[in-house]
Amino acid sequence: MKRKHFTKIAASAACFAMFAASMAIPAANSLTAPATSYAATPFIADTDYNGAINIDESQIKVTCKRYYPGGKNIKAAVSGTSVKTSSTVTSVPVLSRSIISMEVSGTGLTQEKAEKATLDVTYHIDGRKNSWTYSSPNVRKGSASNSYILDFDVITHGNSFEYSTSSFSGVKNLKCVSSCISPQSNSGNYYQIEAKTPNGENIFISSKYPGNYSTNMEKWAKKLCMYANSLSDVTGVKLGTVYICFDDPDADAYAWAYSANWYMNETMDRLGFIALSKNSSDVELDFAANKPDVMTWTLMHEIAHSYAIGCKPSNFDGFRFNDEYLTNVRGLTAIQNCDNLKKLKINLNEHYATYDKIFAQMNCSVNTDPCGFHATKLAAIGNQYGWDKLEKYFRAESDYNYERPENIAAAGTLADHLGITGKSKDKLLKNADYLKYVNSGRKLMQLCWNHYNDNSFIAFVDQHFTKTGVINTLKNINVL
Repeated sequence: MKRKHFTKIAASAACFAMFAASMAIPAANSLTAPATSYAATPFIADTDYNGAINIDESQIKVTCKRYYPGGKNIKAAVSGTSVKTSSTVTSVPVLSRSIISMEVSGTGLTQEKAEKATLDVTYHIDGRKNSWTYSSPNVRKGSASNSYILDFDVITHGNSFEYSTSSFSGVKNLKCVSSCISPQSNSGNYYQIEAKTPNGENIFISSKYPGNYSTNMEKWAKKLCMYANSLSDVTGVKLGTVYICFDDPDADAYAWAYSANWYMNETMDRLGFIALSKNSSDVELDFAANKPDVMTWTLMHEIAHSYAIGCKPSNFDGFRFNDEYLTNVRGLTAIQNCDNLKKLKINLNEHYATYDKIFAQMNCSVNTDPCGFHATKLAAIGNQYGWDKLEKYFRAESDYNYERPENIAAAGTLADHLGITGKSKDKLLKNADYLKYVNSGRKLMQLCWNHYNDNSFIAFVDQHFTKTGVINTLKNINVL
């Protein structure tokens, strides 16, 4: 998938001579010493046989080092009417704030043509790849009258890459004078914080470092790592590493944060990705520094998304309905699934409570907040019937096909119950989102009541979600 970046970038420092030496900033000491071997005891096990996993925190190794603000020349040349790398650029720090630059010359090349150029970059990491398209370069005059330097502001989504520019049509004698990758002016303010496990889920964070809080930072990183491992245990999804990018300029457009695994891996069979806006990052770092034992709603929500949307081999996203209604409770289910996390306080709009009580702090109206209302009811089902039912629900090991006859029959029964008949009903029964919603409710009812028939399904829906709640949910997901 390609992503366009429209933000105007600042000019990079000149970097077209060979980097004989780079400005070095000493790396911060690791929070803990890198592991040379792991303990013989299991990293994850149900050691007290209570149905929840126990994680040996001592086997999570947390390190923190500053990004080294160096650069390197790139071998690039003209191919047809565009500029392309001649070989793969390697040894690139992951999620580094960098500038890919090139000096291009040619007869008929103008600043306007240079400013319209785009850059297609294919990143590689862990045997996977992802592709990005960057636009609106910063353009400045080059070393000759007919040359221009193009600077593309990037955050690297891999540890190696190739690039190709768009066509410089109408330009004759096109040449690539030089090319390089260099650090952005603020790159030395960022750190790579890693929480690594023995064959479990790892966390990689690109973030500013919040001062002298190394002990709290370690607790914070371990907490996120244990949460990811519990999510993996609940869902059956193994991402390997979840990459979290703080101060991501794209996240500002989302106001707060987003999850997009395909930004690290197009096939989504491994690797997760989460981005936080600057405001969200500042809040998160404040918690890391001062309240490392509190789980923020933002990261609970986004990491939980990463273990569902588009993931493989999980089929959850393919047969359940809109994940915004489900992901918060997936996160709460993962927290209760891990004895190390059960006592965590979760922060939701400055309300603090444990996983089983947090929604009771909120007033989620059936009429004004269908998403919050649905999540509240899901959490109540966990408290009433046992969170193990929700674990099975989120693992999604059966009932993938929402188009099977028994689900369509149930969808018809629910439509009748809602007063939807005739052509409106016929249209509704062909709506995939509606069929997924019914399929989701049917599975939940089967897990909680240990049997199924259509009349019981209607009773379950009325008892736990109400007719009004169902109607407002269906309206909110654009089904009705």
